[in-house]
Amino acid sequence: MDRPVGPRPDANEPLWPLLLRIPTLALRPSRVGLALITLVVIGLIGSLSQIWRPAGAEPLLPLLFDRETDALLLLAEGLWQGDANEVRNAARALLGSGEFLFKEFPVSTIVLGPVMLAAWAIGGTAISRGTADEFALGVRTKWVDMLAFGLSHWRHAFGAMLAPIALIGVGYVCLAVSGWALLTLPVVNVLGAALLGPAILLSLGLAALGVGFALAKHLIIPAVACDGADVIDAIQRAYAYTVSRPLKLAFYLVLGGLIGAAALAATALVVAFALSLVQTASMAWIGPDHAAHGIVTQDAETTGTWSAAQAIATFWVNLLQLAVLALAVSIYHCGSTVVYLLVRQVVDGQHHRELWTPGAVPGATPTGPADAT
Repeated sequence: MDRPVGPRPDANEPLWPLLLRIPTLALRPSRVGLALITLVVIGLIGSLSQIWRPAGAEPLLPLLFDRETDALLLLAEGLWQGDANEVRNAARALLGSGEFLFKEFPVSTIVLGPVMLAAWAIGGTAISRGTADEFALGVRTKWVDMLAFGLSHWRHAFGAMLAPIALIGVGYVCLAVSGWALLTLPVVNVLGAALLGPAILLSLGLAALGVGFALAKHLIIPAVACDGADVIDAIQRAYAYTVSRPLKLAFYLVLGGLIGAAALAATALVVAFALSLVQTASMAWIGPDHAAHGIVTQDAETTGTWSAAQAIATFWVNLLQLAVLALAVSIYHCGSTVVYLLVRQVVDGQHHRELWTPGAVPGATPTGPADAT
């Protein structure tokens, strides 16, 4: 792989303007395509929940898809109208996806969640590596090479993401079991009350782990993609950068999130306008009572070939909306990668254009423009 040769940028240059590159990096068709594939695979895995869910219950994928799409459209509308409440509600919905899944699909989350997380790790690691190659080295990696990297390194990303979640989950179960066993019986409840102090200490530890994970989780996949970190090293790097410079990390995440949200909102507005335009234009010369009206608008019951035509039209509408969601995934992974490289430079002094290369020993001298040949 050819890499550009040139002088190393000034190490004292401000880093935050580099976050403006996130939309451009995320809009690459290869990364949006990989994000789309990742979402489809996760959706197919999630559809297996219909095996044990009650008949007639809404499948996981459509419910989650509608929820995320509505949140993205609400975010776009809130940003366009300057409505802080709508933006806040949309952000809360997007950030609360994990809690939503556990409440609405508890069995599916426990049984299928790890498999879906593995698919997320593969796609995220692939997108993150491609982003790092272009951001740090100026190299545009082919999608097949990005996917190959994700397939060969996903285990580290998966393990590093799963470990804190599993630890918090095990701690919660331990507290629940001990509370049921020690607080519900006479006499024994006195022992349970005496052990409340250690239980509070455990809860404090779990809370600290959870709060740290809320920030550190964004750095785990980039640590694997950019530095070839294994499970332990990825967790250590993510939490060390979070603890060392939490305000700087939060600033980068918020600013990068706003930049990415603006790009996503603009895209969502274009898509919404395009859908409105095609519905209005295609129905311009067709009466509201005609059966064809339900094909494009999807707001009427149809039969026969009209129903088949409506299903095909619905497929294209859903594909376009899924592409917007894929762009959101691409923005997230690209933004996380850029933030990781910037906060790594702040904490470790390692320049953001220095990147570990597959085949090299993790932790060895990374490749960068200054030493490329």
